[in-house]
Parts: sequence; structure tokens; C-alpha cells
Amino acid sequence: GYAACGQPQRTVMKTSRTGGPALLDLGARAAAAGWQQAWFEYNAERVRRGEPLPEDDRAADWTFLLRLGHDAAALVIGCDWGAASLALARRCRRVRALDASGEKIAFLNARITQQGVTNLEPAMAPHRLPECFEGGPFDLIVLRDIPAGWPTNLSALLSALKPALKPEGALF
Repeated sequence: GYAACGQPQRTVMKTSRTGGPALLDLGARAAAAGWQQAWFEYNAERVRRGEPLPEDDRAADWTFLLRLGHDAAALVIGCDWGAASLALARRCRRVRALDASGEKIAFLNARITQQGVTNLEPAMAPHRLPECFEGGPFDLIVLRDIPAGWPTNLSALLSALKPALKPEGALF
């Protein structure tokens, strides 16, 4: 944006206790300044510090390999900043995206509102696994991260997810 005197305003990015760019307020900045501006500033600060970029749209290129009908429903667990969830929303009827980070959910909510995406439902990952099955069964479940309180044993986790997956569905 521009200040009253016509000079560009500079956004000051908070830093975390570890010295990296803070997640705090990224969702609020996205709602106020636009998701693209907030995302650009966040990533610019990461690059300035020599840190890797957290995610870009190329992180979801694998979604083009999936055979999904337009009436498909998908569940993304550990949606991160939303690249995979948004890519799936372009191809599916409905996508439910869960993450344990409220800041990531706030950012994704601002982004989908600004982009006019209506079939993507970001939500906080529940502490109990069966609560994530709302809207199921799903044609696709994408497991990118395991939220706290969920089974960490792969066999137990897959058994717990099975009821949320359609018989012909896929787990990625």
C-alpha cells in the first residue's frame, strides 16, 4: 500500500523465538492486505534469512496424476498452506482441509474467500480422529501430517482412517 505522502509502506514482519518469520498474524495480514501480498512478504523474509520456501503451487503437481471425477470428495489431513487442497478443489466437488495450525487455517480461509473458492472447507484438525470424518466417506484421503493425539503407529492410523474412505477410494 501507499502512505499519505505517496511513499510505499513497508510491512514489518515479526520473527519467531527461533529467529524465523513468525506465523503470527499471517491470516490477519492476508485478510487485510490480500493473501498474495501477505504470502509474498512471508516468503521474502524467509529468503532473506536463507530459509527454504515452505510451499508453492508446484507442491501439488502430484494431484494431476490422480483419477478423480468432478463429483469426488477429498479429505486433506495436514493441509499446510493449502497448495494441495486448492489444486484438489479445482478437480473435486468438495475438499475438507484439516491442519493443527490455526494460523494456516486462517490464511487458507482468507485465500479461498479472496479467490472465490466455495468447495474447500478448511478446519482445525480435531484432537480425536473420528471427528475428521464429517462429510465422508471420501474418494481420496491425503495424509500429509499426523495431528497431535492421533495414532502414530501407521497400521493403527490406516485402520482408523479406513471407515472414512469409500471402498474404491485412495489414500495418498
